[in-house]
Amino acid sequence: MPQPKQAQIVRYKASKKETFELMLQPGGAKLYSEGKKSVESVLFVDAIFRNAKKAKMATAKELEAAFGTSDVVAVAKRILDKGSAQLSSSDRKSMMDRKQKQVVEFVRSNYIDSRTKLPLPVARVTLAMSGFRLDAKGEVAAEARRFVEYAQRKGSLALRRKEIVHTVAVPIGYKSAATKLFSNHGVSIISSKASANDITFEIGCLSGELEAVLVGVSRLTSEDDGKSTGKSKRRSGKNSRQASVKSASKPKSTGDTKSRSKKGRRNKR
Repeated sequence: MPQPKQAQIVRYKASKKETFELMLQPGGAKLYSEGKKSVESVLFVDAIFRNAKKAKMATAKELEAAFGTSDVVAVAKRILDKGSAQLSSSDRKSMMDRKQKQVVEFVRSNYIDSRTKLPLPVARVTLAMSGFRLDAKGEVAAEARRFVEYAQRKGSLALRRKEIVHTVAVPIGYKSAATKLFSNHGVSIISSKASANDITFEIGCLSGELEAVLVGVSRLTSEDDGKSTGKSKRRSGKNSRQASVKSASKPKSTGDTKSRSKKGRRNKR
């Protein structure tokens, strides 16, 4: 059994009382996060541990209960994606620098300067991030939304959203679930119109988040979601009603983020 001190430990807290660990090749977490290595290639030991230092391995029953599978690679991927790795200071700085560049590019791609109507310079957006606490493991779009709110509060940037307008129809029973989905993704509801069977939303969405929003919409009726929709089980066959995008997207330049978000809230009410 290899000594834990020779490996990098990644720890994942599945619950308050359950923690699972991986032993990786030195620097394996960074190589995996950068897409340079696969899960299998960064594992020091092909096993999941409850305590790597004590070489206490998790049982198949424990893995099934916590992850729904006892497959080592599948569980290891979950731990790598969601867990916390022991990182050197240089690794942490590298991760933060990479995430900052991604957030800066997302903001530049989805916003313009509301005063000049021109693209935002990299240097100005980067400077505005001074003092912002970036989460290196957070999703780029979510971190960009947090940063925009931070910059607006400080007054360091005046931003105008570059939205894509979509018309999306979902079965009427999925109205609440769709509204919640849009809110979670920072989507503004421009208008909505209900019929006997469907409700059609006209939404304004950042181009960088459009794909995630449409995937979420398509899942509303393709997954069993009894709590949010009131349906006891998924319907299938030709009589099922699936969420759908009814029209092609079209760009729409909207007002600054502060006034736009208020408009979205009024429409939701």
